Amino acid sequence: MRILELEIENVRGIRQLRLQPEGKNFVIWGPNGSGKSAVVDAIDFLLTGRISRLTGKGTGGITLSKHGPHIDHNPEDAVVRAVVQLPGGSKLIEIKRSMQHPSTLECEESVRHQLQPMLAVAMRGQHILTRREILAFITAEAGTRADRIQVLLNIDEVEDLRKALVRIENDLETACDTVKGQVDRLIGAVCSTTQLKDFIKDSVLEVVNRNRAILGGEPISTLNWRDLKGGLVAPILAPDQRAEAAGKRVDVNLVDRAVENLGKATDGQNRQKIARQDKALRDFLKTFQSNPELGRTLRRVKLIQQGLDLIEEDGYCPLCDTAWAPNKLREYLENKLSTAEAANAQLRSVVDLSNAIVKDAYIIIADLERVIPVVELMGMETELQQLRNWHKDLRDLSVALEDALDR
Repeated sequence: MRILELEIENVRGIRQLRLQPEGKNFVIWGPNGSGKSAVVDAIDFLLTGRISRLTGKGTGGITLSKHGPHIDHNPEDAVVRAVVQLPGGSKLIEIKRSMQHPSTLECEESVRHQLQPMLAVAMRGQHILTRREILAFITAEAGTRADRIQVLLNIDEVEDLRKALVRIENDLETACDTVKGQVDRLIGAVCSTTQLKDFIKDSVLEVVNRNRAILGGEPISTLNWRDLKGGLVAPILAPDQRAEAAGKRVDVNLVDRAVENLGKATDGQNRQKIARQDKALRDFLKTFQSNPELGRTLRRVKLIQQGLDLIEEDGYCPLCDTAWAPNKLREYLENKLSTAEAANAQLRSVVDLSNAIVKDAYIIIADLERVIPVVELMGMETELQQLRNWHKDLRDLSVALEDALDR
């Protein structure tokens, strides 16, 4: 935006002043108290409806209506008018604002939408820097200048937004881990029921349609729980009904398959596989336990990345204002980040191994929950207690493995 004409009436120390910069840069000079700052205040007021120097720290009790107009005049007498030209436009636009109605900018309605982007920028205060703000920046310690720049450009909310996004990311990661655990448990139950080693949708769908055909149902094309029981001739009991009927009817085929699965889970080959996973997991955990710095570095990785972005050229630490030799702080933080990345890779291995063991555990848990009621009906108390202990141990293990590093 370029100012072609500027007219000020009864603003601050100015009774009346008319300037014609014709869109060019201009300098105002004069002795103290001659009204130099009042010209800047008038332009500030015209664009924003406020005077920046009358707001902020140390301005308690100062108001625009009382201290904005000339001392001998009222707010309705304090008016600023300008003729401006917008970038890329040839049309001259007249704008006007009175301190009687500071929130209202007078202009042609047809050009108001063109002015709006410029006025939005002006409201950020980027068009004016007071002597106090400039001196505060010059005298600031090196480590705080990035924050001072944010204040000067009125973009403090950028940092607040960044922090909010980090919190959201962390919350979503936690929620995602929780849901993933629930999904793994359900996958284990599906694999147990279908007798499939791995959860593959097409394979599960094939098993479902095979059983639907036995019950007189048409094939379904997608795995949707709403469609599983639709169109079946044989009655399907709800979960609470199944529990009530547990003593009256037993699906021998399902129990046979569950017992067979439990036998496979305890055979030598499967035990060796789990033993290898367990050893690898414990080795990773020992690495973290024997080197607490790995865990601390992992938690600080995001802070380190931010610190690298904020390092001052003079070597000052942006977090603690400590002076470092040139490039030494960057070298130190990059080494920390390298260590953190190694720790992060190890943590990923811990999670992957934990998930692999948990998946097997969930399948066994689902089979036990099918067998235990039958063993209870048969009155086999010794075996029942053994199965219940196994079930409890697997449940405890699954909980622990959901956060293996901390537990």
